[in-house]
Amino acid sequence: MNDNQEIPSGWEFPELEEVLDIQGGSQPPKSNFIYKPQNGYIQLLQIRDFGEKPVPTYVPINKVTKFCKKEEILIARYGASLGRIVTGLEGAYNVALAKVIDDYGVFVNRYLYYLLQTQIFQAPLALLSRSAQNGFAKHEIAHIKLPLPPLPEQQRIVVKIEELFNSFDKGIENLKTAQQQLKVYRQAVLKWAFEGKLTEEWRVKNPYTEKNIVELSYRIQQFNAQKDGQDIPRRLPPMNFKDVFDLPFGWEWTEAHKVCSSVRDGTHDTPKYVEKGIPLITSKNLKNGNIDYSNVDYISEEDHAEISKRSAVEIGDILFGMIGTIGNPVIITHDNHFSIKNVGLFKKNEAILLPKYLNYWLQSWVCEHILKENDLIKGTTQKFIALGGLRVLPVPLSSIEEQQAIVAEIESRLSVCDKIEESIEQSLRESESLRQSILKQAFEGKLVPQDPNDDPASKLLDRIKAEKITTTEKQIKTNKREVT
Repeated sequence: MNDNQEIPSGWEFPELEEVLDIQGGSQPPKSNFIYKPQNGYIQLLQIRDFGEKPVPTYVPINKVTKFCKKEEILIARYGASLGRIVTGLEGAYNVALAKVIDDYGVFVNRYLYYLLQTQIFQAPLALLSRSAQNGFAKHEIAHIKLPLPPLPEQQRIVVKIEELFNSFDKGIENLKTAQQQLKVYRQAVLKWAFEGKLTEEWRVKNPYTEKNIVELSYRIQQFNAQKDGQDIPRRLPPMNFKDVFDLPFGWEWTEAHKVCSSVRDGTHDTPKYVEKGIPLITSKNLKNGNIDYSNVDYISEEDHAEISKRSAVEIGDILFGMIGTIGNPVIITHDNHFSIKNVGLFKKNEAILLPKYLNYWLQSWVCEHILKENDLIKGTTQKFIALGGLRVLPVPLSSIEEQQAIVAEIESRLSVCDKIEESIEQSLRESESLRQSILKQAFEGKLVPQDPNDDPASKLLDRIKAEKITTTEKQIKTNKREVT
């Protein structure tokens, strides 16, 4: 509560250490971990268990000392999750979590759950100078002042928060449904494009002739005759295009190595990483059609020069994830100074294949479907595609002129999707801001009316003081008996 802000009637602002205890978890050795429930074992709760992809882990119950119930509140203590407030699971909790203990019963549990998510608690926590990897210590947050209304008012606040949040959640669900529908529509547009449906009228006005087809085939043959043979893949079974689609007249199925200047991959070695240097791009850095530099490793200029002998990246080339998440193609649109590791590289050949056309094809689920159907994507725990598989990757090829028309039709439709997507993202951001605004009002005493009949929070604090005095007196008497 700011000094110049009016204090709601009946509220108090005790320091955290006066009303709550924070207790870190226990960490048995990994040699005790199992991953299926068993008698004598208990789930060891970790931060990841409260996310979308939990990995339940179980440990002997006699190897842990800190436990929590479903309704109890935990705080994440480390790294990027620092300050995350979680609840809803029962078990033992590890050292990356700390339990919030309200021994005196001065808070309604859900009130406390929402309170700890606000800047009242989060801002001081974020300002701690110690390394986030070491977690926070109890004494470092002991002096955070917490708004403490009368218990009945806490309950009214919770009811109002959850009423408003339920309404928001329905709106957010509708927005996310719309996002999914846009993804489906995007893929439908790409499928129509490579079935030739988007350019049906174009072909009526610009019909293919036997001469067009022969000329395209001749250019491909001449181009491949000039290659040095290094890009030719080992013999693989014929591609299976059954149940995909038939190509329009004048189109043909070809393979990537026949229509790209070359198809390569980055280094397979792990160079020595340096603190500052040249970014080394891997599959994890290919996201949403762009290179994500937020989690990148760096290598020396010397290692970059060596890797570039094999796979120098230029404007118009396309990167393609080969390990983990397959695909996520990125077309290079401006000069970049980086190397690639375990990433496919389709080198441009604009006389036969437009980079944008190939990039849209690589984004389509149809392309992924063909790769899977032909067993080019392998692996169980970690998916991967070999360089040979990339080289025989099928491409539905039309004339350069029709490729240009297809790209224009795709971009016309997807630009509308982009605008709708941007609007949805803005609405989602605004909904989160509104959520925080509601919490701010709630803990400033502005969300629900006050009831003059409520016992003031000062009585709760008086009760705590009385209990502490009683506890101290009992301890003194116990110590005296032990002495005598």
